[in-house]
Amino acid sequence: ALQWRFSDHPRGVFARFSPDGTRVALAFRDGKVGLLDGENGALLSLRDGHLNQAYWPAFTSDGTRFATTSRDHTVRLWSTETGERVLTQMINPITWSFRSLFGPEDRWLAVTTTGNRIRLYHATDLPARD
Repeated sequence: ALQWRFSDHPRGVFARFSPDGTRVALAFRDGKVGLLDGENGALLSLRDGHLNQAYWPAFTSDGTRFATTSRDHTVRLWSTETGERVLTQMINPITWSFRSLFGPEDRWLAVTTTGNRIRLYHATDLPARD
């Protein structure tokens, strides 16, 4: 078994495997976002991702991008090849997001937020629809 200890991040981490198992996306409660090699556990990327707690990464079906949500009122998309942020979408400033999930063919991204809402974003340009 492989094991990692993130002593610099004592508040916790959320992790999710890519569909093909080659990457593991990480979202830390201190706002950082990371990427591990899914086969050998090597840390590929660790970045300042969000200004507040980051939550549950969600991969596209082809594994080329993943999304993270946060209490900083944003959803961010990341490249699994480079670990770079490719897009930031602001959520309603009085709500924050918990989880996200890409829909069939990665056309939509569903995000759950406070206030018992689900917001749908078109994954190519991410305009919000309630």
